[in-house]
Amino acid sequence: MAGGLLIPLAWPTLTGYLVMTVVIALAFGCFESVDTALITQVLPRSSSYAQDIGVLDIASIAPQILAPAVSGALVVGTGSYARAVSHRCGLHPAGRTQRAARTRGPLTK
Repeated sequence: MAGGLLIPLAWPTLTGYLVMTVVIALAFGCFESVDTALITQVLPRSSSYAQDIGVLDIASIAPQILAPAVSGALVVGTGSYARAVSHRCGLHPAGRTQRAARTRGPLTK
């Protein structure tokens, strides 16, 4: 997959991007199939494979479902995408001040 990310650097066109997408998708598909096969080898009971794999699937999909809603709320709350990202990463001066206040504790001046 990492090699696929280098394709747009060598071939910075729409075609290069599409080739990168295909390479990464194929690599990720191979990874997921091997990962699922390995998971079935370490599950505790063979009678509940479907249930256990369903729980693992929900755990891997839940962040993808929640992230757009959380990021949308951050963008709406801060008024812009740049401010939402800089606040979250601690790059904005107000974000640094708030983070420093939280790490010092309420009794420290």
